Amino acid sequence: IPNSVTSIGDSTFAYCICLKSIVIPDSVTNIGKMVFTTCSSLTDVYYTGSKTEADKINIGLYNDELKNATWHYNTCNADGHVYDNACDTTCNICGAKKDIENHSNNGLCVCTICAAECEHDWAGGECSICGKKQYAPGDANGDGRINNKDLGLLMQKLNGWDVEISDAIADINADGKVNNKDYGLLMQYVNGWDVEIG
Repeated sequence: IPNSVTSIGDSTFAYCICLKSIVIPDSVTNIGKMVFTTCSSLTDVYYTGSKTEADKINIGLYNDELKNATWHYNTCNADGHVYDNACDTTCNICGAKKDIENHSNNGLCVCTICAAECEHDWAGGECSICGKKQYAPGDANGDGRINNKDLGLLMQKLNGWDVEISDAIADINADGKVNNKDYGLLMQYVNGWDVEIG
């Protein structure tokens, strides 16, 4: 049943004798009469909310099969919630959130559990944990590509224009200075020369 449903209409599942289990989202506040009548195989109800919330649901007459089934709270299926990995916080089925402490990174910036990138400790544009640069040298506009647009922005910076480019990005040869050498090196790189930047 989708998370947006608030009411299950009368006789919706009546006489579904093969229905063994059902997931009811915590958005449901009303279950009509005879919704589960003669659902003789119904044994498990997976409710995404708490027992307190379930007790507040208005359940209509002739739903004994529902009431007599085993209710599982704060879950959405027999295996509990379904997450992509140990660090995922949102259930793929019902959207339930879980709290996790932190990724396990053992001094690295890639989680050893799910391989996701963890929080870097940026200091001067470079991660003090793994050494990754916050911004790629030469990528002046931060679009993930190094091209003539970046070259133009660097030229503007060198000519004193009011452009926002950090020295970490503009210092192409990493000598601690931003000058025409950086511009020349970036121009060679953009034009396909075999040069290393950063």
